[in-house]
Amino acid sequence: MNAPMPFFRIAAWLHQRAPGMRPVAVLEAYFDESMTQGVTAIAGYVATDTDWASIEGLWAGVLGLYADKGVRTFHATDCCGVEGYGEFGLVDTFHRMNILNSLSGILMGSAVQPVWSAVYTEDWDAAVTDPAFLAAFPKPFHLCFEHIARQLAHWGASRIGAGERIPVMFACQAGYQEWMAQASQSWAQPGWHKDVLGALAFDRPQRVIPLQCADLLAHEISWEWERREYGPRPTIATGGYRRLLERASAFNGLHVGGCFGVEGLCAAVERFKRTGSII
Repeated sequence: MNAPMPFFRIAAWLHQRAPGMRPVAVLEAYFDESMTQGVTAIAGYVATDTDWASIEGLWAGVLGLYADKGVRTFHATDCCGVEGYGEFGLVDTFHRMNILNSLSGILMGSAVQPVWSAVYTEDWDAAVTDPAFLAAFPKPFHLCFEHIARQLAHWGASRIGAGERIPVMFACQAGYQEWMAQASQSWAQPGWHKDVLGALAFDRPQRVIPLQCADLLAHEISWEWERREYGPRPTIATGGYRRLLERASAFNGLHVGGCFGVEGLCAAVERFKRTGSII
């Protein structure tokens, strides 16, 4: 198995002509198009290569403690279930919770900015009927992508100044090639975001530790908003309230993102009809 690639090399490649700080956004998507109830979510972090470098060694160190059990790459779905799966199949509940606490603690102390957007599937089906809006955003994924781009524009303006485009890297997901293609289509559309987003890249989380960070955040956001709407699901935390989302977003908070329910979707549609923007 390939060892994780130092992220500064990825940032340097994506910013081939950019001096100074090199910011990169890493994103994970969670969805199930077959469901009539559920949440489509895109979430991750934006940070400079320096900030990412401060995370990578600590993250690898935590996972390295369980290398004898077969753990090489963090995958939230495998680690957070009632039982461990995949590489976490030989790790008991106590130690899986220790891994989650340790990794979320690394993010809690790191200057990474969470970016996230979510849509309730049934609310989308009920509230989004306007043809012009659907032409621009055929699926909840497209709306989430636009919302993420708006957040990156805000971060870029406040953190690094005008003129520095922010590359976006998505985690590759087996079986979701269609959604990766839709991400490419959203990125390629003409519009304001061309001045905000740099290159669009895809890679495997086992090669890129920041994508594993994005996986933790996206999983917890999807889990949290499904829990709020539909009640708790069986997880490693069945026995008590866990604070993974709070810890993983503690440094900069979740205030720049949001979840679209019926009210939010109706507002986005009306605003788009008036101004051509969702926010």
